[in-house]
Amino acid sequence: MTEEHLDQCLHRLDDTRRLLDAIQTDLRGAQAFRDAVFDLLEGTPFGSQADSLKKGITRATVIRDHVIPLAEDGRDDETNEQALCQDCSDTKTQEEAKRGVRRHYGKD
Repeated sequence: MTEEHLDQCLHRLDDTRRLLDAIQTDLRGAQAFRDAVFDLLEGTPFGSQADSLKKGITRATVIRDHVIPLAEDGRDDETNEQALCQDCSDTKTQEEAKRGVRRHYGKD
């Protein structure tokens, strides 16, 4: 093995270590996000949208939702989170989109 070849191998090894460090950092961030979502959903086995519950719709919670949308200056933290079923999330998203259009264009 030549010294040049050894240097190339060491350089590749350093690159691999940096890549693995970056992956570990990403995985820790993903794990933290997953844990936060599970914490949110743990106490709410059904969607927390009151109208749906009044109508008797009780689907398993699947969506982490911002009570006050980020686009409407809602906070991106646990004080502004709720768990919704997919149907409730879709309905809420449509309503928020309509408000966004009205804000942008100034009409219904």
